[in-house]
Amino acid sequence: METQDSILDTIISTKQATVLNEFSPKKLVNLFLQLLSTREKEIIILRHGLDGNSKRTLEKIGNKFNVTRERIRQIENSALKKIKKSSEFIDALEGIESIFNQTLEEHGGIMPEFLLIERSLSTVNDTTENKAYASFLLNYLVKESFSFAPNDSNYESIWKLSSSSMDDFDSLRNKVLQVLEGYNKPVTIENIYKNLLDDDKFPTDDLSESILDSLLHLAKKIDSNPFDEWGLSDWNTITLKKISDKVYLILKKEGKPLHFNKIAKKIDSVTPSKKNANPATIHNELILDEKYVLVGRGMYGLKEWGYKPGTVGDVITEILKNNDKPLSRDEIIEQVLDKRFVKKSTIILALMDKSKFTRDEEGKYLLKN
Repeated sequence: METQDSILDTIISTKQATVLNEFSPKKLVNLFLQLLSTREKEIIILRHGLDGNSKRTLEKIGNKFNVTRERIRQIENSALKKIKKSSEFIDALEGIESIFNQTLEEHGGIMPEFLLIERSLSTVNDTTENKAYASFLLNYLVKESFSFAPNDSNYESIWKLSSSSMDDFDSLRNKVLQVLEGYNKPVTIENIYKNLLDDDKFPTDDLSESILDSLLHLAKKIDSNPFDEWGLSDWNTITLKKISDKVYLILKKEGKPLHFNKIAKKIDSVTPSKKNANPATIHNELILDEKYVLVGRGMYGLKEWGYKPGTVGDVITEILKNNDKPLSRDEIIEQVLDKRFVKKSTIILALMDKSKFTRDEEGKYLLKN
């Protein structure tokens, strides 16, 4: 049976969800802009990129209106004061604050701006245009309601509730760094969260994936790769500075050899850019870097998977060296196919090299002395 408190909690959470779903920064800001003169309105729109374009500088706007940049600044400040003194804004203030406040609370009271705005918008309203309007609301109309800290050596710029403790956040950051160093490879947020919960020595009573999500986006030593896996930002599987880093990540993620053309296509799909990956460039990287081994016609795998460079004959030689008894043709074929993507006929042809291989009375193969 539900208690009165649980019923009240349900009502409150339902009300919050309704407010969140109905939150439309564009509608609100356009309402406020109607309070301004035509010139004030246009300056605010241009200055804050509310027309879908990038923000314009004071100088550029000044040139448009044939006035100084300082005059544009004065008009902008005057327009903002006019909005904040209006009854329309005062009536809406509590609702706007509650949206950002609720989102911050769900993430431990500390968030980067882009995540605060993104999570404060409903799925329906989550557009680039609405994000610009939400940013305007947060940075210029309700910023006094929250604390802001510029980026430093440990974190990106932070928005926070005044009641939130940076000491607790620092402890979480240090623990997550230890967890990532322990994995020593990119991992999902789910794996990091589970690791933290499994640590009896680390307090996790108030920890949630939302709080962890905020921390991962804020900590400067931590970053994610195109597969939404997290790790230390100086790992080449996280920060992909070179084409070789992208090649390595694709193969590592696939877990099996790929043709260089397919590697190029996968790079384009997970790290899109204006210029597509050139298969010839990819092929050159694969040839020149010892991390990669040619395992078939145009097919490359990672050396760390146990693949070794050389011809099919070299692979057979290595297999026979590592076995203390002669092997049948089928046994050799099976082991070679674990290391090379070649036709069986190619392996059989290589076994016919009498300068390297011989057969015993049972017809099994061994190295020629």
